[in-house]
Amino acid sequence: MMKRVASVYTAAVLLLGGVALLSPACVLTHDDCQDLLTCTANGGGNASASSSGTGGGGTGGCHSAGECDDGNACTTDACTAGACTHAPETGPGPSDGNPCTQDLCASGVAVHTPVATGTPCSPGSPLLCNAQGICPPCAQNSDCGADEPTSCTTPTCSAAHTCVDVVDTGKQLPDSTLGACMGLYCNASGQSAAGPSPAGTACSVGSGVVCDGKGDCVQCATSSQCSGATAFCSVTNTCTTQCQDGIKDGNETGIDCGGSCPLACLGGTCTDGAMCASGVCAGGLCCNVACSGSCEACNIAGHVGTCTSVPANTSTATCAAPTQACNGQGTCEGLEGATCASNTDCNHNLSCAFGECRLTQGGMCNDNLECASGQCYFQSCGVTFCGMCPSQKCDATQMVCLSNYGEPCGATTDCAKGSCTNGLCGVPTGGSCTAATQCTSQVCTASLCAACASTADCGGRTCSSGVCLLASGAYCTSNAQCNSNTCSGFPAKCG
Repeated sequence: MMKRVASVYTAAVLLLGGVALLSPACVLTHDDCQDLLTCTANGGGNASASSSGTGGGGTGGCHSAGECDDGNACTTDACTAGACTHAPETGPGPSDGNPCTQDLCASGVAVHTPVATGTPCSPGSPLLCNAQGICPPCAQNSDCGADEPTSCTTPTCSAAHTCVDVVDTGKQLPDSTLGACMGLYCNASGQSAAGPSPAGTACSVGSGVVCDGKGDCVQCATSSQCSGATAFCSVTNTCTTQCQDGIKDGNETGIDCGGSCPLACLGGTCTDGAMCASGVCAGGLCCNVACSGSCEACNIAGHVGTCTSVPANTSTATCAAPTQACNGQGTCEGLEGATCASNTDCNHNLSCAFGECRLTQGGMCNDNLECASGQCYFQSCGVTFCGMCPSQKCDATQMVCLSNYGEPCGATTDCAKGSCTNGLCGVPTGGSCTAATQCTSQVCTASLCAACASTADCGGRTCSSGVCLLASGAYCTSNAQCNSNTCSGFPAKCG
């Protein structure tokens, strides 16, 4: 606002047309030190007037309001009777240059109060004043200053319309010392460091025309940079012909196979080995080996294309049910009833008995012929048949108990050793022996079996027809053992 000023002229000195009007009896003198005009009257009295307009006080004062400016735009300055006055004002005040404040004078004091929140900083401006009377510094990035090419930050106007420095990760800074396919790049921390140029960046070093993203200038980074229908960019970043380089590359699914290659990889369908990169077609699939075993295949889930043992209890074309199944380790085993020569021909839960794979002890059965023991008790296979021959040798093939020396027999075939004489198994007279119990006569002399001559030769038995027989009351197992030829009762005794 404009400073208010006023001038008041006193009657001490009157000017009219530049001529001072004084008393006719006045003699004017000028005091240069005090800037005073002195009028001396007839009677010796005097009157004075200040050229500064203070009036007859005899001291210096103002001549005009212009001399009274106090620098406060909220007062009206005046020169009254040679003295400056400053009247306080209330109303519009001086501008502070802030579009977000009201400029007022209050009792001679300049005040700047915030305008209403949301008031545009200027007509049509997207910037709005806040509650503190501040206009945000920016509406767009350019309001925050120019981007520095050598800096890793970019001046940016934020969503809150404040200028912030945003880290420009990946920004390349100017550098002429690192060479082709290398550059100075900004990291996430806002620091610069040397690093490879992005893949595909043009370069020219030898035969190289493009950066590989690892700092080298190479022939190609993608197959689109190679010419020819079968040409592609290999893992060595050279243009080559696919399917013949001995490595998995391009769209291959294996080494030189799959994708657009003519040969199928392991697990691929085939009708002939010539269709497979492995050269082997097994069961309609390309396989790593011939896979011709009865319990192996190339189509096992999780191992397609690799020859693997089929799961246990699985039957195949050459290990066929109902008498055969695979054991899970690549071997075909017989099931119950299968023909066998030994236990290895049978499933691990079975045993080979009587030329058949039969249930072992504890197996669930309905018939004796299902059990290797030949004994099915209450639908459970019992102990082996030989377990029923505690003192005799077992012929498991014929399922009979064979008699040892001194035990009863019906024929020599019933004896485990020796021959059957007088109903007992033993070495006949004249045969070699080490003990009397081995001889049918129960007499061993000079390592040879001999007939008894008298009861004295029999050690408590009775000599009869050259054979020592049990006396009456002795425990027996057959009539032939008794001198009386009678063995009866329980427990059995000679009569």
